[in-house]
Amino acid sequence: TTTTTTTTNNTEITEEKPHIEEEEEEMEEQEKTTTKKRKGKGRRKIDIKFIPEKTKRQVTFSKRKAGLMKKAYELSTLTGTQTLVLVTSETGHVYTFATKKFQPFITDNNGKKLIQDCLSRTDSPTPQQQQQQAQQQAQQQAQQQAHQQQQHMMGAQQQQNMMGMRQPPMPGMGNNMHHNMPYYQ
Repeated sequence: TTTTTTTTNNTEITEEKPHIEEEEEEMEEQEKTTTKKRKGKGRRKIDIKFIPEKTKRQVTFSKRKAGLMKKAYELSTLTGTQTLVLVTSETGHVYTFATKKFQPFITDNNGKKLIQDCLSRTDSPTPQQQQQQAQQQAQQQAQQQAHQQQQHMMGAQQQQNMMGMRQPPMPGMGNNMHHNMPYYQ
């Protein structure tokens, strides 16, 4: 610390000026103490990923949608650009912002039909979804083949039974024993 003393009209004024290094240390300590005292959530940086909890997801959608619409309005007002924002919620509600030139897209029947057509299209599947679909199709085909083979085997057994070549087992003789004796009920 540097101490300076000045005398003005018989009054001494003493000023202490800390060195720059000491100032920086004090500021760092103040920052540490202020960050420790902070208890509220405030603005935090969040990871941009899907929100699994439905209520949190809906709240986030509502807040961010409002922010997006506000930004679109500000952009069109500040720069004079024509802007159209279309947002669809999970429930299927459509929210829009449009400047005058884009109003027909959201008010005319042709514009509404165009929007509806776009929204009703299915997205092309991701590679992972394609792989899952292929696996499901392969499983279904295998099940169908097994079912067809089982029906074929049952049909062949029925034909044999009708022709008398294979007789059902006699009571008490076991399931695997076959004999050439006719079976009567």
